[in-house]
Amino acid sequence: MQPRRPYPHGWFALAFSREVRRGQVRRVRFMDDDVVLYRTQSGAARAVDPYCPHLGAHLGYGGRVDGETIVCPFHGFAYDTGGRCVRTGYDTPPPQARLTVRHVSEVNGVILVWHHPDDLPPQWQIPRLPDDLPAPVERTVPLTDHPQEIVENLMDIGHLTYLHGFSHASEVSPVEFDGHRMRYHLAVEKTYLPLTGPVRFDIRADVHGLGYFSLEFDAPRLGIRGRSLQLPTAVDPTHIHYRWTMSLLAPRSLGRLRAPLSRLLTGLAAPVLGREAAADFAVWENKIYIEHPRLAKGDGPIGAYRRWAAQFYPSADTTSRALPPAPARQEPDERQA
Repeated sequence: MQPRRPYPHGWFALAFSREVRRGQVRRVRFMDDDVVLYRTQSGAARAVDPYCPHLGAHLGYGGRVDGETIVCPFHGFAYDTGGRCVRTGYDTPPPQARLTVRHVSEVNGVILVWHHPDDLPPQWQIPRLPDDLPAPVERTVPLTDHPQEIVENLMDIGHLTYLHGFSHASEVSPVEFDGHRMRYHLAVEKTYLPLTGPVRFDIRADVHGLGYFSLEFDAPRLGIRGRSLQLPTAVDPTHIHYRWTMSLLAPRSLGRLRAPLSRLLTGLAAPVLGREAAADFAVWENKIYIEHPRLAKGDGPIGAYRRWAAQFYPSADTTSRALPPAPARQEPDERQA
């Protein structure tokens, strides 16, 4: 088995916002390290490296939030949101000690952390989306894969008809690359019910690095529009947590029924999206990364995408950071998207 891709830099989801309550401390596995994620009593989300610089206790095992500080379970040393030790557990002057604090952005209902192999600060921010849709359904699925391949799936027009059964899939406009950002507009058609006939969906993707992209879609014939966030995060060299959301807005013509029917549609559509995604899972978990694929007409802009994606990896003189080969494949557990 060939080596997997290195860890890319960028913003990556550690949790959905609703999963971390005020005063809660959580351990999160991220790029083969533990990260301690917590929310202060004022509501601020923070992420720090796990070990107390005093005597090495892991803050994710018994650490607690006290106001705006996180407190070590071993000696009660408390650290503020900037990582500075502000008190000890026995009323003595605190040492000049600091936790390693990670850059966090909480936006669009997601807590994201910035990663860069050279510890550079964030090079861009994730834009805030309008709050114009019902509360989304949120799902997290553990998979054997890499973030780059999840985003690449969006470029792979050919598999939409063959694997997902769409009667038509095409580019509406060519893919656009702008630094860390990529935009893509495509259209697909599928017959969901005998009475509806083919339903066309216009899909506009807005991709920010390899850990975050949003899909805005419309079904003009049905008067429905919606949004899905796609959030692949590397857990270790060969596994990811694939988070996604789904929210649908019913036609405006429904008047006062629009809000409750939108919530109903969102709940009904989530299993459909889950089944569509699950069709990819068996392929993703058992495929390898072909460095120089033999592409064919109709595949979509995969080559252009890969050239763009290369910017998120260490430069050629740091390729020693590449990850080890993937382990032998094991039978996956049953998963419910």
